[in-house]
Amino acid sequence: MIYEPFKIKDYRCEEFSKLISSSDENQTPDRELCVQLLQYLDKNHPSVSVNYAAPIVLARGDKYGQGTAIKAIESSFCLSLRQHAWIPVDGGLLYKPSEVYFLRQDSETFAFRRYVPHLDISKLSLRNEDFIHNILGIKGHVTHQMMFELLMKWSCNLDSESLRNLVEQTNTSHM
Repeated sequence: MIYEPFKIKDYRCEEFSKLISSSDENQTPDRELCVQLLQYLDKNHPSVSVNYAAPIVLARGDKYGQGTAIKAIESSFCLSLRQHAWIPVDGGLLYKPSEVYFLRQDSETFAFRRYVPHLDISKLSLRNEDFIHNILGIKGHVTHQMMFELLMKWSCNLDSESLRNLVEQTNTSHM
């Protein structure tokens, strides 16, 4: 906890938000532009990564007026990367990063790629694991929970919300 007055040196990127957001609700961002942006950010992650954190500095500063960074939080730019649907997936659609999977061919869950939105690794050459998983929050594998949800959807036509309610009711009745 910080008990002294502090400043947050945030980083915003209005240009990214303008490129990804469209003025018309029915219009989606340009997919090719999203591909280029994703590849650029992945390739240049070491130099761009300083913009993903907003340092918290003591307001009193040091003798040079710079202030000492006490902690860092996610910047507005980093949050913007996660909140917009701009990640191109196989099939031509755009999703939010948290809804996308990055499934490698040597993964045991690679077979599920037909059923989950995933990056088309034949068209995208992303290499930076830190950017893909830690900054964007793209999933690296299909979890057991997701497999269970898919199986229940196929067998009983249960959506995720109905399944969650059923599991919750079962858990509370056994207590």
